[in-house]
Amino acid sequence: MPNFTDLELAVLDAIADETVEQAPELLGQIADARVVDRIQTRAGFITHIQVDPARTAPIDSGHARLGTIHADIAGLADPVGFRAVIEHGRLTALETETYGQDASAIDFATAPFGGLFRITPEGESVAVTSPAPVVPTPNPLHPIQQPAGPLPTSDPPPVNLQDLFALKGGQRHSPERAGGLQSARLPFPLNILFMALDFAVVGFIVVFFLGLNERIPGLAGLGVDTAFAIFVPAVIGLTVLRWLLLRLTKAHADG
Repeated sequence: MPNFTDLELAVLDAIADETVEQAPELLGQIADARVVDRIQTRAGFITHIQVDPARTAPIDSGHARLGTIHADIAGLADPVGFRAVIEHGRLTALETETYGQDASAIDFATAPFGGLFRITPEGESVAVTSPAPVVPTPNPLHPIQQPAGPLPTSDPPPVNLQDLFALKGGQRHSPERAGGLQSARLPFPLNILFMALDFAVVGFIVVFFLGLNERIPGLAGLGVDTAFAIFVPAVIGLTVLRWLLLRLTKAHADG
């Protein structure tokens, strides 16, 4: 679709400013308007316009021709009039009136123009110096799309992994709130001690599994049954002892 020319934009702005009390919705329709086609004749031109009905509010006047805006066009002796055509409450066209002047040789898209003015009900000419910019009328039912802002350039905040795991009801799970022994921690020296004992038990198993006990003084001649009788109580004892110490540590931490 072709774009609006500078002349068309200036005239539409001026018409919207002139008829703001009669048809305030015209502002939003012009902002959303698109050119369908443009037809030029001896009497000027007519630009057919399309407006999305889902994005703009209708004009209460229904069917009308709005505006008394005129402009001086290079190549024509007298000013040219412009009117916005409204059908079914929608802007459908912008048409011209050359008052009998032959405009067939005028290229309205490139011809210099100026001297915009409107006609008052008393028939007086009032210069249009600075037409109001087309600002869409706020309408909660038919919002005009706005361009999205720039994407943020700052680094995103770090992700808290605990926030990714939530219980029903909005409470987050953490070991400190669980109430189990996993929240208790043995003192560092006891941790080192139990690690050494664990390694000793594992080493004891490996020695007898590989038959190396015959080479170690004190273990030579020790049978598997005897070793098993020593190993099982030792493992059970270590487990019970660690459990008791954890209970005591947690009870002390809970006060």
